[in-house]
Amino acid sequence: MENLKAQTTMVLVILVIIIFTGLAVFLLSLSSTFNQDEYLNLYASNLLLAVLRADTGYSDADCRQVADLVACAYFVPTHRCDLTGPACGDIANATIAGHMERFDLIRKNFDYLFVVEPKDFISQTQIKIGNPDLDCDISDKGCASRQRFVVEEKIQKTAGRSVPFILNVRLILARRSSASRPPRQLV
Repeated sequence: MENLKAQTTMVLVILVIIIFTGLAVFLLSLSSTFNQDEYLNLYASNLLLAVLRADTGYSDADCRQVADLVACAYFVPTHRCDLTGPACGDIANATIAGHMERFDLIRKNFDYLFVVEPKDFISQTQIKIGNPDLDCDISDKGCASRQRFVVEEKIQKTAGRSVPFILNVRLILARRSSASRPPRQLV
C-alpha cells in the first residue's frame, strides 16, 4: 500500500507540472510582441498627443497648450499671446520644434513634419512645421523610397463668431537618409 501512495503522489506532481507548463505556453501564445513598425506607429501617435497637450507657459486662453497655439496660428496667426508677447504663429513654430528636439529618437534618426489643415472644407491654407519634403505623394519616387509613419489627431476650436471648426493635425515621421543626416559631433 505504501508503494501505491508514492506513485500516486508522483503522478499528481507530474500532472500539476504539465498543467502549469500548458498554461504558461497558452498565456505566452496570447501575448503578442510589437514589431518595429507597430512600435514606431504607437510612438508617433503618443508623441503627437504629448506635444499637442504640452503647456506653453502662457496664460492667454489661445496660447495655453500647443493645441491652442496651433489653432490660433491657423485662424489668427498675428494674435499676440498675453497681449505683448510674440505672435501665435511664431510661438507655434518655436514650441513644436523645441519639443521635437527634446526626443532623442526623433532628433537623431528621424525627420518630422507637422501639417495643420481644416477637416471639413477644402482650403489651400496649411501650416507646415518641420521638413516640408515629407509631405509628398506616394507616387513620388523620392518619397516612396522612405518609410513614413503618419498619425493624425483632430482639434476642435471655435473661430470668428463662435463657429466650431475641426482641424486635422498630422505628424509625419520618416527615417533620415544617410545623405540628410547631420554630421555627428565629437564630444
